[in-house]
Amino acid sequence: MAPTRSPPRRAGHDSAHTATLRGSANRDFGGLSSPQKTVNPTVPLFAGANMTRKLFLLAATFATHNVFAAPPPAEIDGFKLTYDEAGHQILQITSAVRELEGTPAALTSRAQLCAPRSFSTSSTTQASVLEALGGGFAATKKEPVPVIEFSDKESGQLIANSVAPYTAALLTYLARSKITFEAKEGRFRVIQTDMATARADGKADYLPLVAVWGTGWEKATKALNTKVEAFISCIASPPSESDW
Repeated sequence: MAPTRSPPRRAGHDSAHTATLRGSANRDFGGLSSPQKTVNPTVPLFAGANMTRKLFLLAATFATHNVFAAPPPAEIDGFKLTYDEAGHQILQITSAVRELEGTPAALTSRAQLCAPRSFSTSSTTQASVLEALGGGFAATKKEPVPVIEFSDKESGQLIANSVAPYTAALLTYLARSKITFEAKEGRFRVIQTDMATARADGKADYLPLVAVWGTGWEKATKALNTKVEAFISCIASPPSESDW
């Protein structure tokens, strides 16, 4: 019987087969000659640590944009707020109309009695604040500002001044406003204008009250409104003139 012969091998077959095995070994066991690195198009180029940073910046930008773009509130605690055309500076704070039996003259008489009990002016308020902070007041004392500037019982109108302290960012500030009391038969309302704020230490001048995030304007507004609420409550149940 003639010996069986193996079929002839094609040129280059052994070398290609050997290279394939070597490539498999490299892929399976991490050989020294690793295959060429390619970029996966489905993975973002900023993945990893940069992804966290970019997401943080994107969230901060979005939050900041929404904070400043959001319109300020139309009212706070039942008080209507009126703004300038830009929508930032508060021009007027108006209370709800309160019903109370009485003529304009009678209601204005009550307002005259209650205003000095409900409001304080810059000099007296600043004195009490500085004393509480341990500072002297004699050097910074200014001419006293009257609480009541104008009053007319027949027209049912009274104009007064109000200053209220408040705290924001661990600092004490003063908020001031002009009070206008308006009375008609059986009803009245209170309007605040010329709102402004300043540091209580007197190191800076008063600036207009603006509804901008981070300025503490809401605390200032609520401090002023608290004074007005006390004024309204006093008018509803006024003390006697001989209250001593």
